[in-house]
Amino acid sequence: DFRLNFGRAADEEAVEIVRTWRETDNNLFASLALQQMVWRLVLFGFFAVSGLLVLFVLVVRVREYRKSIGVLRSVGATAEGIAGVFLAQGLVQGIGGAILGLAAGWLFLDRIEDVRAFLGWAMDAEVFPREIYRLDQLPALVDKARFAIVGLSAIMVGVFASILPALRSARMEPVEALRGDLA
Repeated sequence: DFRLNFGRAADEEAVEIVRTWRETDNNLFASLALQQMVWRLVLFGFFAVSGLLVLFVLVVRVREYRKSIGVLRSVGATAEGIAGVFLAQGLVQGIGGAILGLAAGWLFLDRIEDVRAFLGWAMDAEVFPREIYRLDQLPALVDKARFAIVGLSAIMVGVFASILPALRSARMEPVEALRGDLA
């Protein structure tokens, strides 16, 4: 707080208090900080679920192609080559997920007011009330650096999730892979 005495005598008690916008709207800033933390948790949840989905898809694919992996290894394919195939699949899935996710995010931000109106209609309540948030419309700034970070993170999740299936396929012995199919 800044205390100012506007031309009054030193013995007078009248003092004006000047506060910043952050001080006067502390509840609003606390609410926005909480919402930002929740959004980060939601984004982390999306990444975790998508990473697990890529992992599960590739683990199933390794099991499905067990015989093919055995045949390829028996005719001279290297373990690194087999692992590279599954890492490439994870990379492709990561790139596809990043493209679809970024496009959906861009569309969401472009139509944020329509989304707010729909949610208000569906929930029969005002979303982001003007009395609380003091906004005529929701700000939707597109930060290209954050978009790039999210896109690269999605690609990295795809690649990291494919490491375990790639290692598993690379360690597969040709005889065991083929024997498992014959039994």
